[in-house]
This record gives sequence, C-alpha cells and structure tokens, in this order.
Amino acid sequence: MLYFFGFLLLLRDVGSFRFFNLDQSAPLNVDLYEPKETHVKLDHSDYTNTDTFKLKYLINGTHFKPGGPLFFYAGNEGTIEGFARNTGIMYSMAPAFDALIVFGEHRYYGNESSMPFGNESYTSVKRARYLTTEQTLGDFAQLINQLRVDYNFSKVIAFGGSYGGMLAVWMRQKYPHIIHGAWASSAPIAYFRNANVEPEAFSRVVSETLEKFGCDRNTVSAAFKALDNLDYKDLNQIFEIKRESELKENKDVHLVKTYVREALEYGAMTVYPYPAEFLVQLPAWHLVPTCAPLSQKNVTDNTQLAKALHQAASVYYNTTESCVNPDFCGNQATKNLGWLPGWFWQTCTEIGMAMGSRGSPNDVFWDEIGNKTKEEMMIESCKGLKEYIDDYDVSMLDIDAIEMLYGFNAGESTNLILTQGDLDPWKSGRPTLPKTAISQQLFDFTIDASAHHLDLRWPNSCDPESVVEARKQIYKILKCWTNQDEVTWSCDGNDLIKPLPRVSTLFSMPIFFRFIILVLHLSLLVQNSDASFLDWAKNAAKANGISVDNNSYSYTEQTEFVYFTERISFTEGAQLYSTAPSMTTTSPYNSTKCANDRAWDCYPKRAQCHVPVYFNLMKKLCATTCQSCICMDRDLRCKDFVENGFCRVRFYSREVKLLFCGKSCGLCD
Repeated sequence: MLYFFGFLLLLRDVGSFRFFNLDQSAPLNVDLYEPKETHVKLDHSDYTNTDTFKLKYLINGTHFKPGGPLFFYAGNEGTIEGFARNTGIMYSMAPAFDALIVFGEHRYYGNESSMPFGNESYTSVKRARYLTTEQTLGDFAQLINQLRVDYNFSKVIAFGGSYGGMLAVWMRQKYPHIIHGAWASSAPIAYFRNANVEPEAFSRVVSETLEKFGCDRNTVSAAFKALDNLDYKDLNQIFEIKRESELKENKDVHLVKTYVREALEYGAMTVYPYPAEFLVQLPAWHLVPTCAPLSQKNVTDNTQLAKALHQAASVYYNTTESCVNPDFCGNQATKNLGWLPGWFWQTCTEIGMAMGSRGSPNDVFWDEIGNKTKEEMMIESCKGLKEYIDDYDVSMLDIDAIEMLYGFNAGESTNLILTQGDLDPWKSGRPTLPKTAISQQLFDFTIDASAHHLDLRWPNSCDPESVVEARKQIYKILKCWTNQDEVTWSCDGNDLIKPLPRVSTLFSMPIFFRFIILVLHLSLLVQNSDASFLDWAKNAAKANGISVDNNSYSYTEQTEFVYFTERISFTEGAQLYSTAPSMTTTSPYNSTKCANDRAWDCYPKRAQCHVPVYFNLMKKLCATTCQSCICMDRDLRCKDFVENGFCRVRFYSREVKLLFCGKSCGLCD
C-alpha cells in the first residue's frame, strides 16, 4: 500500500500489494512456524563480491515426509510473520502432500532481520541499490538450495499473493529448474507501460465493484464534484474533521477527496465475506452499508451529496470523526500497517506502474491523468523519493525494466496458476494468456464474489462456493505437478479445470442479502411448522445441551480442536428466535479451523461467523460439521429432520437447496 501521500495521487495504490498482513490470522500464541536465519549473498550478480547478510525464513515441517514437496512462499514488501500467519491454504493443504512449508522474507523488509545494512539500509542509493526483484529472487533460490541439503524434498511449489504473486511467477520463469510450479493470487504482472493496460483500469474496476454492492455510479461521481463546490468550512463541519486536521482554505479539499477515495478503493479490495482486520477493522461485506447512502439516484444538493460520502467513508474508518491530513495523523486508510521506504524505491527504479483515474464515464472519481503519458506520471510521482533517499534522482527509474526482465503475459512459461477475484480491482493487471495456455499448464481462474487473494487465506465457513471449488481444482493441479502417487485423475490440462460456480444475487441485491433471505425462509419454517416437528426439534435440542424456550433456542458450547500445531479452545453461544427480526448470534467472528486435515476440500456446513445462527442449531442436531463431512441424508440423526419438512422450504436458489438438503454430498467425498 502506498505509505506516502503524494505518491498515492498518481501511482494509485501501487503499494496496495502490501496486502499480506492479512486479517483472518491464525490464533495467537500458536507455533505455526519456527523462525530461522541463513546467510545469502548481498549481490547475486557479482561473483567477486563475497559480502553476505542474514535472511530470515520461517519453517513448518509438521507434516513433512522425505520425498514430499516444498511449499515456498515468496515474501512481499513487509515482515514475513504476517504472511505466515495468514496464508492458511498452505497449512491446510500441506498434510495431503506431506509438504514442507517455508516462508522466505523479502530483503530490506524485515523488522531487524533481512536488512543488509541494518538501520542504514535506506540512507543512500549506494545501500538501497541492492533492493531489486532479481536480487530478491536470488535470495529465495539460494535459500531453497540450502534447505535441500537438510530436507530431502522433491518438487518446489511457489506461492504468493499480489506482489508476492508476481515474485512467484517470476521465480518460475527465472529458475524453472528450482521452481516446478507457482500459484500466484491477485498478481498484476501485466500492469506495465507496454502491456495494453491503461492507467485508469484499476479505478474502473473499483467503480464496478461499488456498483455491485448498490452504489449508484452517477451519485458517487456527483458527490465528489460536490466537494469542490462547497466551502472548506462547510466540509470541516460535514465530515466532523478533527481540529488538528481541519481544512484551512478551499484548495485543501483534495485532502477530503483523497480520504474518501481511499476508503472506497481499499474497501473494494478488501470486501470479504467475514469480518476482517486487513488494513482497518471491517464488517463482513462492508460495501453493503458503505453503498447504502450512495444508492439514491438523481441527488443534486451538494450538502446532501457530501453527507452521503461522509457516511460511506465512516464505514471503512469505523468513525464519524475524520482525520484527513496525513501530516498530522498518518494514513488512516492503512493505519494497521507499518512503513518502510523500500516499496517507494522499488516502484521508482524498476517496478514502474503508472496508475490514476479518468473520471466519468470510466470511473466515479475525477480526471487526474489528463494528457500525461505513463512515463510522465511516474516521473512526477517519484520526485518525492528524495525526501527519504537524498541522492535519488528520477533518472534512475527504468519504467520498462520488468518487461525486459520477465515479460508481461507468462506465455512462454509452464506450470502457473493465476487467480484473481472478480471483486478485486487488481484483476485489471491480469495477463493475457496464449491460446496454447492449457496445454502449457497455464491456468487462469477468475473467482466470483472474491476479493484480494481470498483464495490464499485460511479456509472459512463463509467462503463462497466459487472459492471452495477453485481450491479443489487447484489441489488436483498441484497433485499432478508434484507427482503424487494417489492421483487417480487425468492430468491433462483440459481435464483438470471446469467453470467455477457463479455466486448469484437475488433480485440484483448485494451478496450479503442472500444470507438474510435464507434466514427469513428458515425462520418461517420454524414458525409455521406443525407441533410435532417443533416438539421433536425441542427434544433433540435438549438432548444436545440446547436450552429451549417457547420461541427460541440457545446454547453455549466449549470445544477444543487440534489443528496441525494448533490447539484451539473455542467457546460459542447462539440463539435462534422464531421471528426473523429478533434473530441474533453471539458466535465469534473468526471461525474455528476444522479439525479435519482436508478441511479446505470439504464444504463447511457450519458457521462461526456472521452466517445465520440456524447453522449452529443444525450443527448440534445433525452433526454437520466440516470435520465429519456428513451430508444430511446420510446421517441417521438428520433423517427425521429432513423428512419433517426442512427440505420442503422454498429455497431461493437450487444451489442452496442442494447444499442444505443433502443432495450435494460430492462436495464432501
């Protein structure tokens, strides 16, 4: 993410790659890895330079068996621990592969580790010059070769998300004899000057995602224009701007516009199906309440439009009081992240990605590109790097360096999995693969209802069907690449993939309301069922420790799961009322990981997050946890429940009916 205000205005969210202090982290105080260090060369391109420095890496060999593969995560522009705690799919899949897990830290981005010159690593060009993608890939290659001496692993699969995903792709291209395949999520490897991706592409997808959640494009665009038409004193009042951050004159309006814009842009990237603490703490599908005040059409009053933007931004920042000047309060949109000038250096030397908005009709923002070329945009934005590295000069920018080093479309490569979320603005930087891609084992997944690298995160009971299915297909691909003995399917590329399910909406409503509609259906079922069914349900509930009242069910349960190296103590409470408006849940936001080692391959039938509480009741009655993978019509304890009318409820979609009525057991096999 961009940690510097001026650079953000033109290089819109280039640093948003730093999206790997992920939010749904593993439980605290759990040893998911052992930290280690190794010496690597400072300069991999100069054989006469024998200088080295300590590079940190994190390792987990809990499920490793000699001959198994290495799952290697290519670290991003941040400390490696955050990535290791949050790239849960590697831990979830490792047992099925007997895999060794290693996370390599990116040079120059450690806390005290992995800094070639310690605290002086950014004090001059002479010291910062070793921060390049080539040198970083050299570190990772050297680390893998050193590990091979101690661990008899077979194939190596690289993982990475966003910038880390770009590194994973480039590792496969540069070191095909070391890296046998790569899974790169949300990696915009084509967002460069000569790759036919326009600077405004990111802003366009942001606007499309906002529309999907109810924002009216014309209203949002008009609201930003309204800010220019209001006096700065009025804006101070409307946005409840803190005293130290107040606007002093009308030209300061750009501070408010950027403050709101960042909330919408970062919000579009991080719209997850469960509460998250990615950059800031956010509720599930948070763009639903964000877009509510911006959904009204044909609004012309400037004050009303400005108030709508304030309400929308308040969802992201979780406060109505605004601090818009980063000189006084830092960047509020990314306050959960630290900052180092390394990414500024990288984008102003070799990773030249020109980004900005065009305004209507391309996007909901304003035209900040004008007639500038991509190179002019980059040069203008990089002038600010001198504030951090005195002897930097914009002539050091090679805007075409990535094209020369790696190319744009990966068309000459093999064994790559490229995934992007349909909601994620970074999908605009996806490459165009050749017609021969499948035969080259080049797989491109666009995942419906998925935001920034959701597929790499810890499996969650709120994950859309599209994410679950994508992981299942990728599992088979990785099995083929690692030559696993138990492969019983064809490894032909055309046989390995199939279309991912679409996560449809009802009456064009936002995705979030699918859950609400289902709650209403199930609530009506409970309310209108005959006495014998309710009596049976109440008796079954009491037998399973559920307190039953005249119109509600409630329980508190304490459970302990063992998940790889984790021991999770978990307490949940839930209450189900017979009337939908009263339905509440006290289940914790972060869902417990399933005890089954193949939890990623099992469609979860329980929800320890915001998914309606009836799930928890059914869990007690029918034991439909993802640990057991028991489908309803195969569980004798559920037979009466199904026969007594549960599946006669009018479901709004065939997929949901199949899921909850036990006819989709193939998901659990």
